[in-house]
Amino acid sequence: MKTSFSNDDVQLQINKLPGCTVEYTVTCSPTLIQKAEKQAIKKIAKEVSIPGFRKGKVPEEVIRRNYLKALESETKEELTQLAFQEARKLDSTPIMQTEGAVGAKLIHFGDEKAEFQYFITTNPEVPSLENLDTIKVQSKPLKSIGEKDVEKEIKNLLRLFATWNDITGRPVKEGDFVRVNGYDLSEEGEPKIFNESRLDVSKDGLSTEWLHSALIGMEIGQSKIVDTFPNADEDEEFKKTFVKKQVRIEVTRIEEPNTPALDEAFVQKLGLPTVEELQKEMKKRLENEAMGNHLQSLKDSLSDEILKNIPLEIPSILVDREVASRMRRYLSSSQGKKEYESFSKEEQEKKREDIRSKSEEAIRLYFIIQAIIRKYHIAPPANIQQDMTQIAQKYFKEGSTKKIAEQNVQQAQNEQNQYLASTMMDTALMYVLDKVLHALPHPTHA
Repeated sequence: MKTSFSNDDVQLQINKLPGCTVEYTVTCSPTLIQKAEKQAIKKIAKEVSIPGFRKGKVPEEVIRRNYLKALESETKEELTQLAFQEARKLDSTPIMQTEGAVGAKLIHFGDEKAEFQYFITTNPEVPSLENLDTIKVQSKPLKSIGEKDVEKEIKNLLRLFATWNDITGRPVKEGDFVRVNGYDLSEEGEPKIFNESRLDVSKDGLSTEWLHSALIGMEIGQSKIVDTFPNADEDEEFKKTFVKKQVRIEVTRIEEPNTPALDEAFVQKLGLPTVEELQKEMKKRLENEAMGNHLQSLKDSLSDEILKNIPLEIPSILVDREVASRMRRYLSSSQGKKEYESFSKEEQEKKREDIRSKSEEAIRLYFIIQAIIRKYHIAPPANIQQDMTQIAQKYFKEGSTKKIAEQNVQQAQNEQNQYLASTMMDTALMYVLDKVLHALPHPTHA
């Protein structure tokens, strides 16, 4: 929708565009053009030296006669500023406080008429949060930790202190431990994915089904090429996005562990008084780990649902910057660069589209979270200031040059900003899960 305003100096037409952009079309009066020219003449007069005239006192006609091109160029520059200033008197649309938020384009320039276009980036509108309490989050049930889980974890602990015997004369069977080398045949150079890695060939110990089935029956020294595949119990989304690869694996040893006895002498070496105390500590650690995984799953689900259910238009300029930043990080790694260069043009375009989509989602989520923080008056965690101080101290080095000190300050501020944004997003998501949706398991309720 276009709207129009005018005063003695300009006619302003305003057009709202996608991507939080407002377009000004500004038509300048002859009076404003003349004002810009006079300012341009004064500026040029201060910079030029002409015999017979003091600097700044060169007559206008002399400037016009000797510096015609410079005068026209300088007049356009002055008029660009004056026209925008006049337009802002007629419209007070908030401008986003970021570099490049205003762009200007000259459409026409003459003695009697000049026309400009300005493209202004605005802040996103405050998103509506009225349906926030109707969002449904999904997560796998919180894992209950039982005696078998604790027993398995203690077995893994005992193996850290085990001695190992080689087994020969037979193939790999269920329950063995094997030493394995593995190579990714789908990548150039066939990089190693296992390097004499010790694997527990049991359904409890090896969660990757394709690897478990490939190892059973292999002989020492045997090499085998296998295709990877997702586990049967993975969700459908994971199965859709799973990238199948060819892998060459070779078994170099079959082993069995000689583990120490689980007794008080062993646990006391770990700083615990009894076996029962070790079992309690293991159970507590596993419960904390299960709770952490469950909460992360809830937060991921909430983030997805927020993006699906709360519309918000975001500034194109921020999306473009985020895309450029992510592309730089992706291509700065040797693996990312190699992958991108191996793509066809269509695959490269798809990769860029994927990065853009993720960039848009990240920025949308950021602004929605900021609205949630303001609505519910969510405060930072109590330890935030201490954490921010620790970040700053990492970059403080005595005896640094001024230039290095300034660089360190900038790096510290960047890390602090990232940490603060991440922490506040996490805090806001937990607040919504707990106080708005009442979706947290009981042990986490305040």
